[in-house]
Amino acid sequence: MPRGPEAALVSLAVCSTAVMLPINPNFNAADLVVELERGRPDALILPAGVPVPEWVGKQTGLFEVSKALGSFGDIELRPVSPVARRADTAAPVTPKSVAVIFRTSGTTGTAKRVPVTHENLIEMGRKMERWLALGPDDRSACIMPIHYNAGFKATLLVPLLVGCSVAFPASTGAHDIETW
Repeated sequence: MPRGPEAALVSLAVCSTAVMLPINPNFNAADLVVELERGRPDALILPAGVPVPEWVGKQTGLFEVSKALGSFGDIELRPVSPVARRADTAAPVTPKSVAVIFRTSGTTGTAKRVPVTHENLIEMGRKMERWLALGPDDRSACIMPIHYNAGFKATLLVPLLVGCSVAFPASTGAHDIETW
């Protein structure tokens, strides 16, 4: 899903209840197929109104997310096709459980997967709160793609963990900062 309140809400919900595998929404079909083969997700979540790609396998559950028209309350997650539950998904969630698996940029070779635990996400929040002296009066501009590690952690999750609010400017160019 593209960066925005819908992707933020769904990402937080998924990594709280399952393992999230964020995928770059700008990948072409061939790259998406490779990502799905490597990640083998149980389900895909797409924005409402996006045609279901023909490469989506029958073993993959499918959900669509409605657009936030005025508030987060407008966002709905609707099942399109069922998720085939795996036996290994029944384990209880602990601090050591994987919350999200990020894809590296691949600058030194083939992109790799980096699992991040719930404990790591919480600790990152604590450290950034101390380092940046963040608090509830602060506001984060989520301008980075949240399918990236830094975009998800630094501009979305950590500010929310320490009580900041998060804004999603429509434009993310450096020249637009003054208009935000």
